[in-house]
Amino acid sequence: MDTSISIRSSMIAAGAALTLCAAAAAAPPTLFPPNRLVATSYFTNEVACFHIDGTLDTKLGTGGFLSGPESLVFGPNGNLYVSCGLSNAVVAVDYANSQNGNFDGGGTLVSPNGVTFGPQGELVVASRGNDRVVFIDRNDNATLTLGASSGLDSPRHLAFSPEGVLFVASLGTNSVHRYSSGGGELPSMASGSLSGPIGITFSPLGRLLIASSANDGFVEIPKLGFEVWHENANLESPYGIAVGPDLRVYLASDQTSSVLCLENDDSFDREIGFFDNMSGLGGIAFSPFYFAVELKGKLYDSAGANSNLGGKGMLGYSPGSGRMTLWFEDDANDDSDFASRFGQAVVLHGQEGGTGKTRTFCGAEIPGQSKSYRLTTANLKMTGSIGEEGFFVVKSVTGSISCSGLGNDSSVYRATLKTKKRLN
Repeated sequence: MDTSISIRSSMIAAGAALTLCAAAAAAPPTLFPPNRLVATSYFTNEVACFHIDGTLDTKLGTGGFLSGPESLVFGPNGNLYVSCGLSNAVVAVDYANSQNGNFDGGGTLVSPNGVTFGPQGELVVASRGNDRVVFIDRNDNATLTLGASSGLDSPRHLAFSPEGVLFVASLGTNSVHRYSSGGGELPSMASGSLSGPIGITFSPLGRLLIASSANDGFVEIPKLGFEVWHENANLESPYGIAVGPDLRVYLASDQTSSVLCLENDDSFDREIGFFDNMSGLGGIAFSPFYFAVELKGKLYDSAGANSNLGGKGMLGYSPGSGRMTLWFEDDANDDSDFASRFGQAVVLHGQEGGTGKTRTFCGAEIPGQSKSYRLTTANLKMTGSIGEEGFFVVKSVTGSISCSGLGNDSSVYRATLKTKKRLN
């Protein structure tokens, strides 16, 4: 295994702990343009943002508020959330390089690494310094902690499957740990090909992809069938992994300080972002398309009576990610408001279909312990065009969603969703 892992660990041990608290943005964040590739640069304390053709667009964190950035994810509200290993926090930043919040789960994070969003819009962070996975709500409260008894060791990146199972790359055990939607431990996964797992994601078809940093490749595990090993001579210590809007696989190659794009046959396509002043690449992601959306539907109770229930908000979708986010305006004085019943943020983990100008997304929110409703299905259709480098450009989203009550609540909600306009 390369020495950069131990170098980063020693830097984290030397970093001073900061006391940070959650901060809500005073104004809506400046949204990233869609289909931008973002990558963390650990040793320069920056996040680089690239155009489709690989040229540098801008850098974030230049004000000094990112300290050892490790991984990142786009949130339902349009901010980019960056885990910072040296400050023991996750920092929210927008395209204008504005710092819009800090989250440390009440001091529970130690050297945070992988970061994603759970089905209920909660921030989910791999706290590698104390071998935990921490769920953090919008008020910076740690609501759930995993890993205490599962043998999790130096957790890195993490991802939810289309079924809502949480997969965590455990570097110290050379395996992938799994947890159910309620936090229960599931059997871990090991692989003869896997060595030094760090990056982890799901393809649009639900295939699990794991970056294997110590032997310069990645493992693909289909839902059914045998695992497939992928490698390329240009890869050196791959950390972050993502599927792009062109459905190619992108990997952050730590030793070359660049992001490599591979064709479906593993042949080398192109290299993005080789800069002498970038060092320690980790997490990568593609910026979503954001749309203003409107929900209109009815809530049916057990007796068949119904009432109107809708909402206005924002939908985020990045083709290839297998993830769609919904962010709704919350009117506490309006019982017919979607957010008051179902929550302000919803993250759908599902499967994408189609490769042309029309694509589909079918997903579901997995229920947690604190919600009385479950979003059972979402069937959405994206229409658009094929732009530069084969990237899908989304123009509109339409479809339907349905929700059902949990426990003794037998009510059902059915609604249609449509986009009003694109926001970025």
